[in-house]
Amino acid sequence: MSIKQKLHELIESIDDEQVLEAYFHLLKPLNEEVMGGNWSNLNDSEKEELLFSYDESFAPKNLVDHSVVMERARKWNVK
Repeated sequence: MSIKQKLHELIESIDDEQVLEAYFHLLKPLNEEVMGGNWSNLNDSEKEELLFSYDESFAPKNLVDHSVVMERARKWNVK
């Protein structure tokens, strides 16, 4: 099943209009930015990797605490 089909199924399974509107407001600007920017310069494999990474960024286990990031940044004198 393609990602487009999966997205259609997800949308069809949502009955809450507010949830659908929230998805719409997330996807529309992303689509506009992607289609007009560097997205067109990526090959299919790079696009898949980018989308996969984006999805992974929402998993709490993948988040890094701000203090940890700042500590790591100090190595490069970043403030």
